[in-house]
Amino acid sequence: MEGEKLLEASLLRSWEDRNLLERVLVLKNKTTDLLTLAATELAFRNLVGRYATALALPSPFDKDALVILGAKLAQEMYNIVVSPPEVLAILNDAIRLCEDD
Repeated sequence: MEGEKLLEASLLRSWEDRNLLERVLVLKNKTTDLLTLAATELAFRNLVGRYATALALPSPFDKDALVILGAKLAQEMYNIVVSPPEVLAILNDAIRLCEDD
C-alpha cells in the first residue's frame, strides 16, 4: 500500500511544485540554473520510483528489494561498497528504532 501511494504521489506531483522551485531558486535567488533543477527533478523521480517499486512488493520481497536497492544506491551515489547483509542489518535497526512511531 505504501509503495503505491509513494509512486502515485511522485508521478502525479503538480508541475506547479517545480515551477515554484524554478521561480525561487533559479529566477529570484539565482542559487541554481534551470538545467540543474530539471536534472535534479528527474533524479528525484527516478529514486522515488525505485523505492516505491520495492515497497509495493509483498512481504518479504519488499525488504529483499530494499536491501538490494540500498546496496546499489550506496555504490552509485556515494561509491561505497556495502553488502546486502550489511544493508539488511541497517534496515532492521531502522525498523526497530521506528516501530513505536
